Amino acid sequence: MMMDINFKTKRMENTIKILLSVVKIKNKALYFFSRKPSPENFEIRKKYELDIAEIERAILILKGL
Repeated sequence: MMMDINFKTKRMENTIKILLSVVKIKNKALYFFSRKPSPENFEIRKKYELDIAEIERAILILKGL
């Protein structure tokens, strides 16, 4: 039973690490698209900002469980 809890905890920690990596990559892309203003880049930036916010909320939920 204890092993099962440790496995789930480790798995959740790995999931959080992966999500943090995704946020880091999306932030780099967001920076790239903000350097070259255009209507298309504005739409892409908005989408990335929403994606980042959703991922950060998911991380907070996972950390809270």
